[in-house]
Amino acid sequence: MIRAEERQSYILNTAKENGFASITDIAKRLNVSIETIRRDINELCKENLVKKVRGGAVLGKPACRKDDDFMLRIKSNQHQKLTIGARAASMIQDGFVVALDAGASVQSIASCIKNVKNVTFIVNSISTAGILLDKFKKDEVSGRIIFVGGELDTQNRFSKGAMASSAVGNYYFDIAFVSCTAVSCEAVSSYNLDECSYSRQLIERASMSVLVAESNKIDKNSICSFAKIADFATIITDDKNQISDLFKKQYEDSKTELVIVSV
Repeated sequence: MIRAEERQSYILNTAKENGFASITDIAKRLNVSIETIRRDINELCKENLVKKVRGGAVLGKPACRKDDDFMLRIKSNQHQKLTIGARAASMIQDGFVVALDAGASVQSIASCIKNVKNVTFIVNSISTAGILLDKFKKDEVSGRIIFVGGELDTQNRFSKGAMASSAVGNYYFDIAFVSCTAVSCEAVSSYNLDECSYSRQLIERASMSVLVAESNKIDKNSICSFAKIADFATIITDDKNQISDLFKKQYEDSKTELVIVSV
């Protein structure tokens, strides 16, 4: 018997390839009832992956996602953030030049860094810089911290704007860790326009770019697109929320590695 996940994946692929998935046709092809396919479409609609139309479904547009207040983001999904952060931090090696953006998820990476030497950290977040300073004080990490200056976002506690983007353009990195508001098959996006320009600079100037995103951000879009999935060597997420087969399929023909950590 064909599982619900397999049927739903078939519906998504049909809608993507043909522009329309017919309930009657799919029911016949999969040898299941029309009501079964209707239920599958309803489940896909809940995730905004498809939209119901007469006789079937078409691809939906991922919901536009906004950022919560920064302090709320720091406190939300903490276990997911730290699990993702630990996996990302394990990629840092002695002697690396590491860029960390101002996102709450990236701040969790800083909390998990330990036992590395002679690492240069380039940051634009006051909070992240403070975490790293404590690491240096405890001798958990050695090297140096370069803080990228610019106009200070007093609410989110990071340097922003043209000055910050210009300043970070003076550096190259072994690895850059980037966060986002949302990520879909079409784009990696952010709600904060100032962060987009800065994140583009990190991606362009890094030998390896890594996207960190909790699973509730996947299959969604936000206001400003700043990258594509293919711009990243690795995307690290968690398994708390279901990730669509359509999203996972993007990696079958891509060089981007999708790492799903267990929470």
